[in-house]
Amino acid sequence: MSRFQMALVAMGAVLLLSAAQTYAADSKPDDAGYVKIINVATGKLLALEHESDAASDQAVIAAEAKGSHAQQWKLEKNGDFYQLVNRANGLALDVNGWSTDAGASIILWDAKGAGDQNDNQQWSWEQANQASDKGVRINSKSSGLVLDVDDAGKIVQQGASNTAKSQLWRIVYVLAPAYVKLVNANSHWVLAPESDSGYSGARAVVAKDADSKDKPNKEHQWKLEKDGSFYKIVQRPTGLVLDVSGDSSDEDGAIILYDDKSAADGNDNQRWSWEGGPATADKPRRLKSKSSGLVLDVDDEGNIVQRSPSEKSKGQMWLMVEVKE
Repeated sequence: MSRFQMALVAMGAVLLLSAAQTYAADSKPDDAGYVKIINVATGKLLALEHESDAASDQAVIAAEAKGSHAQQWKLEKNGDFYQLVNRANGLALDVNGWSTDAGASIILWDAKGAGDQNDNQQWSWEQANQASDKGVRINSKSSGLVLDVDDAGKIVQQGASNTAKSQLWRIVYVLAPAYVKLVNANSHWVLAPESDSGYSGARAVVAKDADSKDKPNKEHQWKLEKDGSFYKIVQRPTGLVLDVSGDSSDEDGAIILYDDKSAADGNDNQRWSWEGGPATADKPRRLKSKSSGLVLDVDDEGNIVQRSPSEKSKGQMWLMVEVKE
């Protein structure tokens, strides 16, 4: 068991924040959804300065803003380390300029893969002492220094100190929504199978959402399952996934629902990424195909197709709305 897991085992039974469940050591980070990272000294959360989407902006601590995705993080496992990816914009916590200096700033930067030399975006947890409710330190792989907070509330790296409570953090996870609706920003209709069909090969379309409290339309609900830097988009009632028909790379290629394929069978045409970070209910984004590099769009008949990104096309923009049950 890693030091990260050991620390969280001890923490898991005792830490609560509001109604959120503490991050459990025997859960895989990918299973836990998103986490809040709380500074023990201040009770404030690891966040983005001005909740900006810009790479190179400073990481800070901020008072909790209910529902703010800018204060939530995904822990992406990489061996014994984790990449901390912000939920609002997909940027990763980063030691600015690969500095090894105490007091150097911690920023948000484009998430780098292992092949891009990303040690300055890799972090590990170390338990500060035997009192498990006192928090853990977050240690940089590249510098060996730990996350700390300066007098202005900005995140910096410093040498570990047993007397610095500002270096201690608690991990509380946020249950990610089980299902979402993908709403087209142009028509405000939702992503759906044609005629709410449940068969493999059905066209994906936009449809007027007929959801109600008494009869939720589950055919219009989707689960986004993380696969590395991409997502598999799974329809709720059938388990069918959003698929570029015939693995096409053509403009206006059809998007369908199809049986979930394994990596061995070649599933890049069933993998998608958000441009600029995941969409929210008020921040639309484009969904791009891993296989073709084209994005989801809507033709004149309401069919979902793939096209080259266009700044002028509002039909390429999608909102992600949580399904509340």
